[in-house]
Amino acid sequence: ARIDGFLKETGALIPKRNPNYNPNAVQAARRSADPLQGWVPKQCQAALAGNVLRITGAGPRPFLANTQIRHAGPATLALRLRSSAGGEGKVQWRTADQQNFPASGQVVRFDLKPQGDWQQVKIPLPIEGQLVHFRLYLPLETGAVEIAEAQFIGDPSARPVRSWSFNSLK
Repeated sequence: ARIDGFLKETGALIPKRNPNYNPNAVQAARRSADPLQGWVPKQCQAALAGNVLRITGAGPRPFLANTQIRHAGPATLALRLRSSAGGEGKVQWRTADQQNFPASGQVVRFDLKPQGDWQQVKIPLPIEGQLVHFRLYLPLETGAVEIAEAQFIGDPSARPVRSWSFNSLK
């Protein structure tokens, strides 16, 4: 009753639902505005190629950066990717209380098998604090790496914090 009285007294406008709102159209518009879906290539080139994100090295220590995740506590980065050369990759992160990436620690390494078939790689990240920025280093020295899907999973029993699917993009 107090809220109703306040609204009447102040003449405040109450928002109405937009009957023309289409969440699928909003997602499509976001993807076309940012086809890499928040991934930022550093010392590498990344582009949609068919149904994948294709990454090629263009300098020393190439990586993809992402600042669109806000998550506190341990998580898993799950990737569906392929590389004919394979090699070692790593994930590095920083938290809200850190202005820069630490000189040591906060890195998890993983191996990518040298095969042309799709691989499912799950990288457990023992994050302490509020994640604000992470880097995905891929073995790009001897060839390209292709990513079809990625998920940032906070709690295995819940929905992913963020998902990227490049195989649904044209």
